[in-house]
Amino acid sequence: MIKHVVLYKFKPQISEEEINEIISNFNRCKEALENRLIEIEFGKNCSLKKEFDNGFEYGLFMTFKDETAIKDYNQLEFHKNAQEIMKPHQEKLLVFDIKY
Repeated sequence: MIKHVVLYKFKPQISEEEINEIISNFNRCKEALENRLIEIEFGKNCSLKKEFDNGFEYGLFMTFKDETAIKDYNQLEFHKNAQEIMKPHQEKLLVFDIKY
């Protein structure tokens, strides 16, 4: 399995509607990949230790069955739609994958 972690820092002008549209696209990815995308979470940072978050405000956490699943995810139209919505608002991005 692969845990895919993406942390985002957005510019201030991103709207709640755009965040909801991003979440909707990520959820559609889970439907499209059926049982190969095991878990998905997207949410706002609520850490009490803001001095350690390096400005990252949102996190995406996904668990994929295998490398093929994450490769297929990267090609999904829903994933590309989410990226297009975020691109003009992204200030900083961190991607980290763990295979276990």
